Amino acid sequence: MTCTRNVALVVAVCLAVVVAVVADQPRSDLSMSQSTSTPQRHHHPMQKKNEQVGAARSLLSTRMGQEQVRALARFFDIRLDPNHDGRCDKDEYHRYMTWMDPEDMPSVPFESIADRWMELDLDGSGYLTVDELCVGLKLCAPQDVRRATGAGGLQSEHPPLSAVLYAGETTLPQQVHLAMGESYDTVIVSWAQEGAVSGEVFVQYGPESGQYHYQHPASTHTYTVSQSGLSYTSMPLADANMTNLKASSSVFYRVGNEDLGWSEEFFFVSMPDTQHPTLDSISRWIVLGDMGTSIPMGASVCKYIEAQMEETPYNLTLHVGDLAYAGVNSHGEWEPTWDSWMSQISPIASKMPYMVSNGNHENYFNYSSLLNRFTMPSASSHGNHMFWYSFEYANIHVTSFSTEHPFTVGSEQWEWIRQDLDRASRDPLIDWIILAGHRPLYSSDEDRYDAHRPGCPFLQALEPLIKTYSVDLVLTGHEHCYERTMPVMNGTVVGGNPSSEPLCSTPLANEIATNQTMQVWKDLEGAPIYVVQGTAGAAQWDSFVNPQPAWSYYRTEDTYIYGFGQLLLATTPEGCTSILYQFVGRESRDIIDQFMLQKQAKQMRGKERIALS
Repeated sequence: MTCTRNVALVVAVCLAVVVAVVADQPRSDLSMSQSTSTPQRHHHPMQKKNEQVGAARSLLSTRMGQEQVRALARFFDIRLDPNHDGRCDKDEYHRYMTWMDPEDMPSVPFESIADRWMELDLDGSGYLTVDELCVGLKLCAPQDVRRATGAGGLQSEHPPLSAVLYAGETTLPQQVHLAMGESYDTVIVSWAQEGAVSGEVFVQYGPESGQYHYQHPASTHTYTVSQSGLSYTSMPLADANMTNLKASSSVFYRVGNEDLGWSEEFFFVSMPDTQHPTLDSISRWIVLGDMGTSIPMGASVCKYIEAQMEETPYNLTLHVGDLAYAGVNSHGEWEPTWDSWMSQISPIASKMPYMVSNGNHENYFNYSSLLNRFTMPSASSHGNHMFWYSFEYANIHVTSFSTEHPFTVGSEQWEWIRQDLDRASRDPLIDWIILAGHRPLYSSDEDRYDAHRPGCPFLQALEPLIKTYSVDLVLTGHEHCYERTMPVMNGTVVGGNPSSEPLCSTPLANEIATNQTMQVWKDLEGAPIYVVQGTAGAAQWDSFVNPQPAWSYYRTEDTYIYGFGQLLLATTPEGCTSILYQFVGRESRDIIDQFMLQKQAKQMRGKERIALS
């Protein structure tokens, strides 16, 4: 969500956090370095003040878990505890929330964000410690950290997490994440290496655990950004391709090298072959928007997704902008927040492609962080790097566009969207077209309502293309809420009355939540359903226009409804292809809203046509 310019607040925060991290680093202009070397690293002053640094201890059983805890401790030390007394009191908490969205927060009392505070203040002491935050976010078990003893504080034979924050830097790979490659049989793996890279680093992979038959070298680079005479240079960042993957098959992989060490082993299922799709199986996607890190809820939503993944495998994540919230205003961003966020999503993104769109909170330093940390398959779709590109998964085509670049009729991006949708609509293997971007085209959220209501500039430019090329579903974020429309065109609901039951036989019938209303739509033909899924963790205090417009079917009227979307896809041998979309609440993981789209698949594969009754 866009924020106003609060210069005094921003300058104070930026100086406090940037000076603490990069004051000793060399100055440089805003640039990207292609070297594999890294600048000399400098520790936070807390390391010098604390003599217990050498008492490192293992908090979690996996390297990735330790990486997340390490990133969390850094976040707490700089973002939530600016005076470095080991505590985050209510004023510091409120100040951070104000900085997150200075447009709204000054007029919002502390009580509006008190629920989250009480969730994290485990011992009721009136302040947070990094240990409480670690337990509250379910990164640590209570026995791993200092014990809560009520108002007396926290006591343990162990030093606090902040005391071991900089104990023993590692060269092991971290922040591992995947993306779809330029073809269905290629997956891109990216990661960061803390410390200097000596020699080449690699990805090793194979079809069985511990059996890495293939090895490909990675390209490495760093990037540097500067503001107010201070600079930040990233860890070495690596990208490698896993190629010639057998469709819909298990892939085990690790990254690194013998000298620096290897990551733990990761696992994912390769993409389906669009030419020969697997029928009657269910593909599952996660849909996210507007996340951020530990405060208020980004890390918690990630943990709930991880818990869901333990029960149900997922195949792909689609994040429609506003990722790390490293910056929220016109005066820059705090780059190490990207490292914390990348570690936060790694348990998800290392197990499936993590596809992203850019939002307004990624635009700092000319999108340097986004462009250097993610690689999307833009070449095969003749796109523009991260900003607009498309990909296909089974019989779904996703057109990802930028709401932060010119989109008016005749612009470069508009022309690309037109050509991309035209190609997808004529492809006999594509049954579903999804348009994904950050800012909503339809939403009844009061925030800048004129920007996402019928007749707004977005709709004037894009709705004719949506109708002409029969887009089925539009996924967006930006507003920190969940909202779902009826099938709508030019502000008018179309498509008649939905069914409450699937219109043709589908394995998704068993996935429908019986405790929620169900709407099944068929053959929308250019009047799609629009979903705002801005619920992945960014602070929520949104309100809606009243009365509710006829085109708005469901919206989260209550605040603090965090969660994620899940999109399920299945096609039967008889040619019934279906998408089930559900909004999953965070903690209980209950289904809050759901709907289904069904149609006749273009390719009948030798079967008689089905009847959508």
